[in-house]
Amino acid sequence: MMTEPYLTTVLEEAEHVAKQHDQVARTADNQAHEYLRYAALRVLESEADHLPADWTPTDGVTVGYGSDEAMFDS
Repeated sequence: MMTEPYLTTVLEEAEHVAKQHDQVARTADNQAHEYLRYAALRVLESEADHLPADWTPTDGVTVGYGSDEAMFDS
């Protein structure tokens, strides 16, 4: 379950991605979904442009991006 600060951070990053990295979802059927996926990836990897000053990374989380079945299963 995602707490409010994490959700707010992901949503702010998704907005930034939509404005600055629109190519992420240019060919996607659901652009909002792609922006959110990419934002979550950036936040979990601490690469987001809008991380709060007191941001605490979540340990033990691995991220897979794509539709590869083997990646999904692992």
